[in-house]
Amino acid sequence: MIRARGAYDGAVTDDGSNLDENASQPQVVAVSVTKTVAPRQASATAVAATVALVMFSVFIGVYGPRLGNRQQSPAGTTLVELATAIEPRHAQRVFEAMQTGGGSAKPFAQITREDAEAAAAEIVGQPVFLPKLDGLEVRFLAPTRVRLPGASGALVFFAVSAPRANGRTDPAFAAFASILILEDEDRFTSFDTFGRPVSMPEGEVFSVMVKEGRDPASVAMFRVRDLVYGVQASEEELASELVAELELRAAEAVSLRSLEN
Repeated sequence: MIRARGAYDGAVTDDGSNLDENASQPQVVAVSVTKTVAPRQASATAVAATVALVMFSVFIGVYGPRLGNRQQSPAGTTLVELATAIEPRHAQRVFEAMQTGGGSAKPFAQITREDAEAAAAEIVGQPVFLPKLDGLEVRFLAPTRVRLPGASGALVFFAVSAPRANGRTDPAFAAFASILILEDEDRFTSFDTFGRPVSMPEGEVFSVMVKEGRDPASVAMFRVRDLVYGVQASEEELASELVAELELRAAEAVSLRSLEN
């Protein structure tokens, strides 16, 4: 038999009785128990994913484009939007000319290039240039006011035919062309080599494809001081010739103004 010892075990009272028999409470000894928890093992998949994410972040930070060179949303009207707005207007006038005159001179008023320039300048509010196309027969329609994304301006539509071998003009026109003239107010944007939107620069021709397939078509656009020109023709060779002549006439006008000043 095991007996718990009291706090006064073996002590004797004044009357000689042993307190061992009257022990009130057993002595309690506190025992501390420590619970051992096994360490949790990390998931191999989670570790691999974390390492891959860190390596990818470092790669982007080192080899990725700088924050200032990343493409931003353009604030103005892009040249793609402008070209997309020019194409249906040109197509409509070609359709009307073919329907009313079969490609002949009937739907075209007898208006000279000088008169067409004067009418377009009145719409735009400043002098404009139209191509001469020496050696070709050019018939102009009276310029009309149009409203496109970014600005309003003048649209000049005309037909071009090559002379016959005998020197006479073929009544059936070989090609149609439209020249749009808008006043530039830094609303038209292009993109630099880093893809950043910038104001349309001067002295550079931008060509935007607006129709693909059997008869591809494009719109050529360039800026001359405060004016933006858009050119579309039924033949790419004619469009290139129109752009070259317009640029030449604009350069001549700028040189003349410099001499006058």
